[in-house]
Amino acid sequence: MKARPTSSAAIAAVIFIAASAAAVGDGVVGRFQPPGSIARASLPLGGQVRIRVPAPEAVDVSGAAADGLALEMEIRVARHDRATGRDALRYVRNGQLFVYDSDGVEVYRGDSPVQRAVPPAFRAAAAWMPAIFPLGSMKPTGRPLAAFELREYNDNAKEGIRTGVSYEIRNARIVRRDASPEASAKAAEAKRFSTFCNPIDIEYMIQRGKRQKDGRVTDVFCESADPALVVFNGEYWLFASHGEGYWHSKDMGRWKFVRVDVTKPVLSAFRSYAPATCVVGDTLYVTHSGKCPILKTKNPLDTNAWEIAVEPNGWSDPGMFYDDPATGGDGYVYLYKGLSHYEPIKALRLDPGNGMKPVGDGFFDCAWPDQLNRGFEVPGDFNEQYGAKDTQEGAWPFKRGGKYYLTCAVPGTQFASYCDNCYVADSPIGPFRYCENSPVVWKSTGYVQGAGHGCVTKDMKGRWWKVDTCRMTGFNRRLVVLPSMFDENGDFYTNAAMGDRPMYVPGDAKDPFGEPGPGWALLSYGKLAAASSNAGGAEAAFDENMGTAWIPATDDPGEWLAVDLGRVCAVRSIQVNFSDIEPKAGGRDNDWAYRYILEFSQDGRDWRVLADRSKAKASRPHEYIEFEGKVGARFIRWTNRGSVPGGAKLAVNGIRVFGECGGAKPDAVDAASVKVVRDAKDGRRARVSWSAANGAQGYVIRHGIAPDKLYTHDQVFGETEFTVRSLNRWVDYWFAVDAFGEGGVAAARGKPVRVPATQRRVEGYDMVGDSPSPAIVNRAAGAAVCEAERAAFSGGGVRPEYEVRASGATALWGMGAKGTRVEFVNVAAGMRGAAVLRVSYATPFAAKIGISVNGGKAFAATLPATSGWPTYATTDIPVSGVRKGADNTVRIGGLGDRFHLDYIQLLPQAAAGLKGNGR
Repeated sequence: MKARPTSSAAIAAVIFIAASAAAVGDGVVGRFQPPGSIARASLPLGGQVRIRVPAPEAVDVSGAAADGLALEMEIRVARHDRATGRDALRYVRNGQLFVYDSDGVEVYRGDSPVQRAVPPAFRAAAAWMPAIFPLGSMKPTGRPLAAFELREYNDNAKEGIRTGVSYEIRNARIVRRDASPEASAKAAEAKRFSTFCNPIDIEYMIQRGKRQKDGRVTDVFCESADPALVVFNGEYWLFASHGEGYWHSKDMGRWKFVRVDVTKPVLSAFRSYAPATCVVGDTLYVTHSGKCPILKTKNPLDTNAWEIAVEPNGWSDPGMFYDDPATGGDGYVYLYKGLSHYEPIKALRLDPGNGMKPVGDGFFDCAWPDQLNRGFEVPGDFNEQYGAKDTQEGAWPFKRGGKYYLTCAVPGTQFASYCDNCYVADSPIGPFRYCENSPVVWKSTGYVQGAGHGCVTKDMKGRWWKVDTCRMTGFNRRLVVLPSMFDENGDFYTNAAMGDRPMYVPGDAKDPFGEPGPGWALLSYGKLAAASSNAGGAEAAFDENMGTAWIPATDDPGEWLAVDLGRVCAVRSIQVNFSDIEPKAGGRDNDWAYRYILEFSQDGRDWRVLADRSKAKASRPHEYIEFEGKVGARFIRWTNRGSVPGGAKLAVNGIRVFGECGGAKPDAVDAASVKVVRDAKDGRRARVSWSAANGAQGYVIRHGIAPDKLYTHDQVFGETEFTVRSLNRWVDYWFAVDAFGEGGVAAARGKPVRVPATQRRVEGYDMVGDSPSPAIVNRAAGAAVCEAERAAFSGGGVRPEYEVRASGATALWGMGAKGTRVEFVNVAAGMRGAAVLRVSYATPFAAKIGISVNGGKAFAATLPATSGWPTYATTDIPVSGVRKGADNTVRIGGLGDRFHLDYIQLLPQAAAGLKGNGR
């Protein structure tokens, strides 16, 4: 595996690979208008409108053949009566365009700008339209070009329509028509794809609606989530939530679906959530969340070969790991579970040599959520919902170099900030140490948003991959595959910055982390769009937002959507993405498929087929199409050819075009201009700003725990400031900002900016808002504090915890079951007889406990529910039989209600009722 990049340029290569060196220039010979300039004219009624545009600097075309040049611009014509639609410009016609050299001599005359220069698909009132004037008939001149004049007639009045028109021109320029000479005017799909693009291209299923008690049926939507991937019998096997089947692949690039009959009891679990899988010898094991059994098979291609290995247990969001003796393991399978705002991930040891029967004392506590310290665990798309409940779920265990790793998803699958934290231990059951470089996968911005609750797997060539869940909107979810690595310290990282661009097929990639893809540029972002209907919404298919979509007026065949790439480019691949809006039915018992035709054109008039899916059989809402070579295309058009799967509305959320179109890289962002202000009151967030870079389409803000570990990123288009809220409160960070555009990526110029922590770590959940919890506030000064984890304890599952600390020390977890108890000896008291026992504890519900002092009769008391879990609080319980001095013995036992115990104190009764006691 390639060593971790250390130079600024190498780090940038991890984020984006620059466009191929073979890419051509941007094709612009000279400009008649500077960026942002718009020329305007208006007519109150009929007549001729004129706009003369002088070049800020004369355009030298000497040495260029006229038939290789074109004058291009974007024009917008609006009718004063506000009429729109495809025929609204029918009577704006009969005009001409004139080009003049520096002596004022006319050297070119073209036909009507609206009716002849604008491609028919883009001709629409009140919309920006591309206008192309080939200059093949331009008269030879030894002088540069200095100006052009556009004249167009408003003939609406002649047709009895009394309305004026307004005319605008922008981005007028002379370009070379052969801007991509290596690209072909023919197209052929690649016989074997060398790349793939997230979300991965599989047959996602429209889920079946569930009937509620009141008769309503829940909404149905298309999704797959919570992936589990494993290598078995020389192939990759992929399982996902309620897919009614699973996929297999030779290279993790192209997947074949295996359908199962979920009406059979043994196979019914394949309609459930959150699968987990592992391989033991020649046997593949799979289980799912909820009351699902562990299944096993030696041949997953034969769906009838599955059999039950372990009866249902009721585990939530399981993860499975076989500690193979071949790698120094103990030969047991470990099953992890957890789906909670407050409880830890737990592990259960199973013996595959004895029917997967549990070994030991049940589940072990492993890892806890902690949004008070970890910004990325705060709910919200931008981790902004402070005080809301986060969820830790989806544990995935794996092993490397003798260390055991555990990743867990937070803060919620519905958020763009969905990600995974990480823990590491020397044993499968811990104790686990939190990894300060968490989140180890982060993709909250860009077309793909969210990357959490998935698996970590090693491919058949020994390279690491993270397979995760992303979201479209809310719980409408998809799957992503991302390259991963370990550094020399054993820290685990995922490269998600290329997570929504073409990457090399995992089975073929030579250096997945350092060189994840071919570096094909995104050519379609923000480009001029046109559509058969709802043309004003067409741009939603090119805004790099999976949550928006172009929705035509009908779902009928014939509706079309087109984009102008701005010049002839070398198109290498296209991803066609659909949204599922209001589907009426779900399931796999159908022949649903998106059926369409993709076409391309170099002039907007002559169209040729790129890909024909008019007879598609499989529903692939994120189909990725790679071409055999470079296709020379300026215009791309998608046309519907069938009904919408599930009876949903037709909605295209992204026609994403990738390839090479030349152009220079943007300028690099100067590190001296990067300012990072970390919040003094909340070290989980920092405001980053920087100076704009010429030619930049957008920026990648990179940060990490060392100057050569900037692997966490956020991506913005057009902005020059951003608030990062994903930081660990107590950790120092380094920041850098890269600029990117269609010409490639410019790595930040200069050293990364160091941003030290502004706060110490808050100990676990000992905070209520921004204030210390009662467990700290109510500890009585001057009285002995007896920590529960230092006392004698017994009972199944009782153990000191090591991650969430109360009042500055560890606490005793697992109390409550009958037979569990803790005995405090040599407890000091400053009084005799009646006293109060101050107990620091946590419990989600009121818990009955048994108390005995100095061998006296035990009595029952109640611990009120604490305000959070496991946020610790105190309560005072009256006791008697206390001896003055340091020889008291206090016993606390479980009566069936769970609670965690922090410390006790013996205090005079006058101390009872202190402000803040109890909850």
